[in-house]
Amino acid sequence: MLLTGKGGPDAGLEERIVAVGGRVAVRYAPLLLVRFPSGIGEDIAASFPGAQLLRSRENCDLLEGEVPSHVRGVLQQLFPVDGAAAAHAAACAAEDFQTSERAWSDCAVDVEEEAVDPVALRALLRYPTAASMSDPAVTSDVMVGTSTVAVFCVRNTQAQQQGVPDWTEELRSAAMARVLTNLAWWSDMAASYGIVKSFTVREFSPDDAVCAVDFDPTEGYENGDAWVLDRRFQQPIMTALGYGSANTSLSMRAFCHDLRTAEATDWAYAAFLLTGANTVRGHAFIGGPATVMAASQLGAGLLFAHETGHIYHALDEYF
Repeated sequence: MLLTGKGGPDAGLEERIVAVGGRVAVRYAPLLLVRFPSGIGEDIAASFPGAQLLRSRENCDLLEGEVPSHVRGVLQQLFPVDGAAAAHAAACAAEDFQTSERAWSDCAVDVEEEAVDPVALRALLRYPTAASMSDPAVTSDVMVGTSTVAVFCVRNTQAQQQGVPDWTEELRSAAMARVLTNLAWWSDMAASYGIVKSFTVREFSPDDAVCAVDFDPTEGYENGDAWVLDRRFQQPIMTALGYGSANTSLSMRAFCHDLRTAEATDWAYAAFLLTGANTVRGHAFIGGPATVMAASQLGAGLLFAHETGHIYHALDEYF
């Protein structure tokens, strides 16, 4: 892992990393999660002016210079305290999400919301023909290259009055650390097949005005329609960002299109992290523009990677 200087990574940093045999898995300013070949020592950091190489929590404790508080929190979560924590993380990563993921209707689609051509509709509805490599709606192209992930930490402005859980710095740090490790896992899995896949994370923090809603965003998920409930906070957030279409899906797609253009990545999607009174584990619509999950559920292994798989048209287990 590289912690770059205060100004963030310069344009040539990744080229220099590749030149010494490394690769970047995830970008989360000012962090770069990087994999270097075995045998490269601590002195590798010297070849990247303004960057520090972190291998442990002890390295993080010795950081010099100004590091944003939220980055310090994420760093504390990324590195386990002891062997027991590492063993727990490994056990979580091995969890079988085919059986443990809560059975939301991932394949549901609101046909009235958006005109969908028959080929794309087959993919969204998980028809067996959608798995065919000849089907243009399902292609491995979306699983390679670069992606930007917009992570919205949806904040209930009335949480204290309503008596429901709200964001804390600890929850934010833990959630973002899990997002980063899940995406790094995806990048590692791709690399094991000889494929290059990397992610850029743009976080919209709980304090960001666009993330504010005046209700418990998890209310109703235990017995309601996820597709309808998602819109209650997705559309206000999109409107606050300047995407005010009455069609929530099209608003998010327009946002993602502009985001990938701004970040110069091949793909982009949105993730909405929730806190509240009721439990919503996680769900995504096949090939959709966004995923929704409870921030408190992100500690359960590969949930974020699993839902990312659905965004990328994976009909079942992505790998």
